[in-house]
Amino acid sequence: MKNLLGFPSDAPVVKYYTQIAGTDIAESARRTIDLVQAKGTKWAVEELVAMKFACIKHLTKLVANERVTDVVVALPLYYFQFAIEISGLRILAIINDGTAVAMNFAMTRTFPTPEYHVIYNTGSSRIKATVALVVHKELNAEREIAEEQKCAESVALEEAAKVKAEAAAKSVTPT
Repeated sequence: MKNLLGFPSDAPVVKYYTQIAGTDIAESARRTIDLVQAKGTKWAVEELVAMKFACIKHLTKLVANERVTDVVVALPLYYFQFAIEISGLRILAIINDGTAVAMNFAMTRTFPTPEYHVIYNTGSSRIKATVALVVHKELNAEREIAEEQKCAESVALEEAAKVKAEAAAKSVTPT
């Protein structure tokens, strides 16, 4: 169903879905599709995805005993903002799912040296790879400090050379 998000009713993916799923489909007012239940009730694909988000919101309330209203969502590219908002959640940010996995990977480990990692997402309909460069925070901070020290030393050397040149110019003044 997620592969149907946002497609017009005449898209090839919609025709393929009707062949394999055996679901009745109707065109919506927005020219996307609605899935039709046996009793005639129509559901937009975004509404069905929103129901999934609402369920996740409810489960979070049960497990964490906290009301969730604001979210940073890591989604595959085919999810839409509209579906998330229908579920009653306020989006603070949307990041790519591969980026979210890379961030989690980097935050749960230490890396003595910078490393490249390839993260594969093999789904039923596609394969996606995310390449991430992971640098330990302290290493990054050490590099920044070293660069600042080099810059300060360079400025100090330039100032010393300037003062020396000025002093030399004064001592060579013709009489």
